[in-house]
Formats: sequence, C-alpha cells, structure tokens
Amino acid sequence: MKQSEEIMRLDALEPDEMGRIMEVQTKENLRRRLSGQGISEGNFIRVISCSGPIVVEAGNKVTALGRGIAKKINVFCQKHKKRKVR
Repeated sequence: MKQSEEIMRLDALEPDEMGRIMEVQTKENLRRRLSGQGISEGNFIRVISCSGPIVVEAGNKVTALGRGIAKKINVFCQKHKKRKVR
C-alpha cells in the first residue's frame, strides 16, 4: 500500500482515521471550548464514529462534534491507498 498525505476537513475522515489538527477556523470563544476538549492546532485527533454527530478522540478525551463544526477543522492526514493489481 502507498501512503498519500493531504490536508482535509475533519468531516471527511472515516472511522479509525487519524490526523494532526492544522487549523481550527472558528470564533475565539468556540476555539477555547474546543481546546479544553483537546481539539487544538498541533494535536492528534482520531475519528471514532461519523454516523450522526462526529465522535472524536483528542487529548485522551472523547467528544461529539456537529458536522458544521467538524467542517471548520482542517487536519493533516495520511491515507493508505491500495495498489492496483494487474
């Protein structure tokens, strides 16, 4: 398998995918609340579930985020791509 590195929105990750938070594009008061849950730039975040709210683990805390908030969080993610078999 090959690895592809890309920056993507948190809501585009699938369960068990992990990334490093690159940018949180929210107002300061919400950014502070998220930071208290371990969701801040430079931290790692893992998606647990994405049916309904997006449930994530960051900084040893589990948090449910609405999709609107998840769209405002950009993460650097390594995705594994399967090679085509000829």
